[in-house]
Amino acid sequence: MNARGTLTTRGLRYLNRLVMMPHRVTEAVTRLHALEATLVATAPAALPTGKARCIDIFSGYRAEDLRVFDSFANARPQAAPGWVTDFIGTRTRTTALWNDARRFDGEVTPRPVPHDLYEAIEWIGLLRAVVEVGDGRFVMAELGAGFGPWIAAGASAARLRGIRDFHLTGVEADPGRFALMQQHMADNGVPPGQQRLYCAAVGVEGGQARWPRIADPANASGGRPIREGTDGIDLDDAAYSPHAVKDFIDVKIVPLATILADHPVWDLLHIDVQGWEAKLCAGTINDLNTKVRRMVIGTHSRIIDGQLVEILSGAGWVLENEKPARFTFDAAKSSIDLMTEIDGTQIWRNLRLT
Repeated sequence: MNARGTLTTRGLRYLNRLVMMPHRVTEAVTRLHALEATLVATAPAALPTGKARCIDIFSGYRAEDLRVFDSFANARPQAAPGWVTDFIGTRTRTTALWNDARRFDGEVTPRPVPHDLYEAIEWIGLLRAVVEVGDGRFVMAELGAGFGPWIAAGASAARLRGIRDFHLTGVEADPGRFALMQQHMADNGVPPGQQRLYCAAVGVEGGQARWPRIADPANASGGRPIREGTDGIDLDDAAYSPHAVKDFIDVKIVPLATILADHPVWDLLHIDVQGWEAKLCAGTINDLNTKVRRMVIGTHSRIIDGQLVEILSGAGWVLENEKPARFTFDAAKSSIDLMTEIDGTQIWRNLRLT
């Protein structure tokens, strides 16, 4: 979800144009990336006016990154009415999806290149974390989880790799979306003893915050707490979720350190906290350094893209993949966050633990 509350979910803006293309889109995109190096080497000068070069299409991944999908070729997903099923067999109730995605009711979405309901770069981060499990135990958290698509997919991916000892944590502040997450975990056969779900926001410190009241959880995402500053309501938060200033509920904020205390090492954190990602990483960097192997982070402004690069690279993390947030500058908007049109994604690896 972008800063204006428009449905995007990592490229939903392009879903109508791309997902319904023939299944050979996967082969075509793979060829596109394979040709990129040749184009750069043989045609360094600008191409004729009006013709884009392959390097102008920024996917956030390389052709070789797509090989991780081959490790899950043993999946045999089954289509069923009332469900949308992904290429590794994760099932989602059609009623839990936003309206534009419900057209895929009863279908199995193909390998997500360039995407299915989510972008390939996010899938690459998740699958890479599962493939690199070395002790037969997979531990993952999804922060700002919504209905929990990534932890459920983590369970599917782990099973396909023969991993039965997996532990999944989901953190979602909105009560309606939290209920969807509980149902989604049950629908995908995740035992209660292998999951821990928090109906809360996540932050550097604990506390309470106001949260936008959401009437239609399936068609809403992108909420974040409205913080109280010394001079009143935080203006950036108020601009991001203006209706929450007058129509809100109180939510609990759980410190990230408290969540991470559940396990000594985490294979993956998937973070999508609507503009708080840089502050969250900066304020918990010591815990991240000692406990987390890899992170997939949704970014919500170009400023946050750069802040995360500075914070995490300075702490010794390696940026494996990234796709910057896309925005259109508009001086009439009160913050860079509100200029964002499509969220970005970064994948980070912790050299200390991998």
